[in-house]
Amino acid sequence: MNEKSLHALLTLAATAFLITVAHPASGALLQLGPSADTTLFQANPDNNLGAVNSLAVGGTAGGPMARGLIRFDLAGRLPANAKIISAQLQFEVVKVPSSGGLGSNFQLHRQLQDWVEGAKASGSVGALATEGESTWNSRKHSTIPWSQPGGAASIDFSATPSGSVRVAGVGVYTFASTPELVADVQAWVTHSTADFGWMMISEAEGSSETARRIGARETSEHAPLLILEYSTEFVTQPRIERFEVITNEFRLAFQAEANRAYQVEFRERLAAGDWISLTNITPFPVSTPVLAAGSLHTRQGFLRLISP
Repeated sequence: MNEKSLHALLTLAATAFLITVAHPASGALLQLGPSADTTLFQANPDNNLGAVNSLAVGGTAGGPMARGLIRFDLAGRLPANAKIISAQLQFEVVKVPSSGGLGSNFQLHRQLQDWVEGAKASGSVGALATEGESTWNSRKHSTIPWSQPGGAASIDFSATPSGSVRVAGVGVYTFASTPELVADVQAWVTHSTADFGWMMISEAEGSSETARRIGARETSEHAPLLILEYSTEFVTQPRIERFEVITNEFRLAFQAEANRAYQVEFRERLAAGDWISLTNITPFPVSTPVLAAGSLHTRQGFLRLISP
């Protein structure tokens, strides 16, 4: 048997005993208040309501419509590899029309364009916007209009709602988790620069007295709450480039992920016994090729490469 054949045989025999293991982190819950919210109010189309202590959503008694914008800052609040399991949005109706109004389905639509909360807080209808603040007419007052006043479906916000809930009287309501809500949040975790939040719209906003006042972030006791359940994704199994045993020494070459520690462990039987640590690889700041080596007391047994 020539040297090349012997090397191939040893590698094949050894890799039959190699195991790679990836561990997930435990699931967790995160609750977030809004980082920004405001109302787009058709009755005062150039007013900003960014600091008013409630959001208006629906059709008012006089006919004009109102839509709410709300955003949550996820940057730095979740691990970069977080996998969203569920996403719920809780909000509180704090005021209804004096007549009781008409109940309607409130819907959440993922916002596709950036907007600016603003700082106007005069009464319940805000005040004339200053440059850059969002209004019914403009994403950024005096510089960038909406595609149409109040925003256009499929251009300024997603035409398909991510969640829906029936709203009637005063009280707390919840947009239950849906695959669409989960997908929205997951996209923002992955691409924080596209986190423009949601637009809240009454499905019957064209009908009088469907409007409701919702607690805004300025009133912490009534503010909306985003409730997330997430887990850390499984670490990708290391890509083994080369593995061999020469005499009583193993050599294992693999590509280490950035910011992950690794261990090579050994035990004689797969189903029983304690795993013995043979070598530890500390984290690298970037993905790095690694050659792990160490001594074996026997050539029979099992090795595993793990990321704790």
